[in-house]
Amino acid sequence: MNSERRHQVLEALKEKGVAQQCSRCGWTRLAIIGENTIRLDQQHSAGKVNPFITTVLVSCTNCGAVTQHRKDALGLSESDE
Repeated sequence: MNSERRHQVLEALKEKGVAQQCSRCGWTRLAIIGENTIRLDQQHSAGKVNPFITTVLVSCTNCGAVTQHRKDALGLSESDE
């Protein structure tokens, strides 16, 4: 992920009011570490045109906890990659 994309993700997270501290340990330094695609199982994707969700990954720099945020919920399109 390049620095421009990292900035887009950071701004999108801020706009949504995402907490700037780790939900596990309370540390205030988080890192945007990448993007991911998750294939939904048949039970959850039945009837959907696209059985995938795409996410951004955020990690705590202290304890290593990782959270995922759906790109579409953040207003980030796939073409922004």
